[in-house]
Amino acid sequence: MTTDFWVIDQLHLLSRDEFLVKIVRLVVEIVWHLLICLFVYLNCCTVVALYLGIKMFIIEYFYDRFPRFKQHHDTVYKVWCQLPTDAVLEDQYKRSLVDQVCFCGTDITWMCLNSRTVVR
Repeated sequence: MTTDFWVIDQLHLLSRDEFLVKIVRLVVEIVWHLLICLFVYLNCCTVVALYLGIKMFIIEYFYDRFPRFKQHHDTVYKVWCQLPTDAVLEDQYKRSLVDQVCFCGTDITWMCLNSRTVVR
């Protein structure tokens, strides 16, 4: 009878002393791996907290105090200023609808601007 748990199969073949040593070793390895995962998690949390602290308390202070510095160095601000407005998006949408006009012989098919249905 074989099981999918090869560790359990190996433990049955060991003597009592070897069995206890093997169990202790498995428990120590499990605890070790959990501690490593926790250590990595805590390091990531520390780095993120440090970055947020510097960003919120130091960099934002300079951005508020010196607006030209913000315009020159703040990437998020630059991206935000370059986003299109609703009027620009609506204009682009209308232009794309005009570009979709298809002349098929004498039949003209195009998208209606208001109802967005195909009109023939």
